[in-house]
Parts: sequence; structure tokens; C-alpha cells
Amino acid sequence: MVLLRNTVPGIFIAVGCLIFSVQVSASQIGSGGSVEDARAHNIHETMTSLAIECAERSESAPINCSDLHDQIDSRIVQDKPEDTQSLSYATRWPDDPQRVLDQTSTQIRFGLPLLQGCETALNRGETINRTGLLCASHYGRLQFMHAMMSPKVTDEFEKQRALILAWAELAFKASTDAEFANLDYCSTVSSLENTDLKAALTFDNAEQSESFCSERRHPVYFWKTYKPWKVSTLFAFSCEEPINLNTCGVVSDVLAQQAAAGAILHLIQDSYSQSHASRSVDGAVLPPTGPFKARVVCAPARAFYVYQEQTGGEDRHKPADASPMLDGSCTAEGRQVDDVITASAMTVHFIRTSDLSGFNDYLSSRVFPTP
Repeated sequence: MVLLRNTVPGIFIAVGCLIFSVQVSASQIGSGGSVEDARAHNIHETMTSLAIECAERSESAPINCSDLHDQIDSRIVQDKPEDTQSLSYATRWPDDPQRVLDQTSTQIRFGLPLLQGCETALNRGETINRTGLLCASHYGRLQFMHAMMSPKVTDEFEKQRALILAWAELAFKASTDAEFANLDYCSTVSSLENTDLKAALTFDNAEQSESFCSERRHPVYFWKTYKPWKVSTLFAFSCEEPINLNTCGVVSDVLAQQAAAGAILHLIQDSYSQSHASRSVDGAVLPPTGPFKARVVCAPARAFYVYQEQTGGEDRHKPADASPMLDGSCTAEGRQVDDVITASAMTVHFIRTSDLSGFNDYLSSRVFPTP
């Protein structure tokens, strides 16, 4: 994984290279991720499409969508790419936060010479303006965005669970509440109750916060100004030119809110991957390097894994991120945890009804219950 330094917003938002979809995505990015995969959806997009169908076939909240799991394989390859404004497409946000793969003209950046690596980025510091969203979410302190564990808190499962729930709540509010999405980013982050989420989303000093959260001019292109960060800005970056790294801006508030919804679905779906979180009916926890299988198990998460521990000479992470089998626990009566399609459909329902209380209760009891 590598990044290019984006000087426009003054923050290192990560951009990948040609190997990006293989190494860092929870599955191949698809839907335009590369020439070969231009017609392919990734697993996140496919699961979300099925979840939306399940939500729409129910008059009230979806109850059980497990029957749709057997359609994942056949639906991964589609006749046309996903609409870039759809909720299904928005689930790729944590993997492509600058929307570089949205159009052919910007995909050329995946072939540019690699200017920086994630290791270099992490050596600059842990804050998002030092590391970048992509590198921080896959290698650094933002691994909670993918239902994984940050390297320095590997023995604090309950704290990471609380962090994941807090992140999901913030993203839900950013997605469903336009007033919240338009709040000042810095003051909103500073008032967060979860101290780990506050630390993860805070810039590295007061001077940086003042810079990002106030109107500013570009240091070189002095005629160009940047608006203060809002909550939605976190989800809003877009790069439209293939070469010039100083042209990245922000998408509309509507697409930013859609990306926040996609971030929630991405988080939930990742949590059912065995290489992200340990779910087992008997409560056993696999070693952090597996071996893992692509199987959805409907049991509480009991451990979150660190990405770096599973990669290197042999990629032990990827096998679990293929199209998954459905474990028998997901169709058993009295199951404690819903399957991944049902959980995604319920999330779609709560987002559409802007039911934050219902979403929080559901997520903490049927997706991430206390073990």
C-alpha cells in the first residue's frame, strides 16, 4: 500500500497504486477498480445491493435476509459498473476515500511512481493529517473503520468495541442529519464522549486544527481558497484530474452523507470476515494469523485483529475476504447475532428512517453484542 501526498486540503489523504485492490481492500474494489475488474462489483457492493433488496421487500424492518446469501457469487460480476451515486457504491469509501477510482481519468494515478509508503506515512505520526485516511485505516489507529484493532491496543477488546460503536454512531449522524453533517469538524470532534474516537479524528495540534477549521488559501495557488472543515468533509474528498495532485476538492453534501452511510455498511460487513474479527459459536478465538476461511458466523465478536500481523511474506488476510459461505449458526433459531446481509438490510432501514436510537440498540445487541 502506498500514498501520494495531497497538498490541497493540507492533509495526507491516501491514494493507492495498481496493487491497492489486492492488498488493502476487504475484497477487490471492483466496479471500475481496474481494467480487468471494470465490470465487477466487490463483495461490499454486492452485499449492499442484496441488503437493499431485502429492505425493500419488507413492509417494516427486515427480519431475515439469510436466504439471499447464495446469490452473492452470481451477483459479484454485473453487466455494468455500479452507479457512483448509489449507496452500494458508497461502501467502498474507506478503501478509496478520494474517489480516485470513480472515473477512468483518475485511475492513471494507480500507475504513477510510488512517492510514499504507508510505513513512511505512519512514521510521520498517528494523526490523520500526518498519516492519511487510507494508511491510517488499514495500518494505523483508524483500523476500527474496518472492524479491526489498532496495533497499540491489541489487548483492549472492550475499548475497541466501544470505539467501533462510537464511530458507527458518528457516521450515522453524518449520514442522516444534515445539520450535524454541517457542524464545525474540530469543535464536534473535541466534544466527542469516546476519548479514543476523539483522539483518532483529532489533528495533531491546535495550529493544524485552526488551519483546517477556518477558511484558508493554498500556500502556492494563492487564488484558491478552502472552506473550513465540516463533519461531512471527512467523507467528501474527490480528485478529478489524473496528474495534478493540487486539484482535489470535495463532493456535494449529499454524496458525502451517502459515503458516511457506506462507511457504516463497510464496517459491519468487514466485521463478519474472519480475518477482521473472531466470531465463533463455541467462543474460541483463532490465532491472529489464522488460518482463516471465508465464512459468515452468527456469533458475537470476541477479538479484533491487526492487519499488519496477517500480511508480509504470506498474505493470511485475503482468504477470509472472498465470497463467504453461510454458517449454520445464521439460520439457527434463537441465534444471538444476525447474518451479514440481514445486518446490512437493518442498517439500510435505520438510515432511511433516521432512527439513531434504533440503530444503536440494534448494532450493540445484534451485530456487536457483549460476548
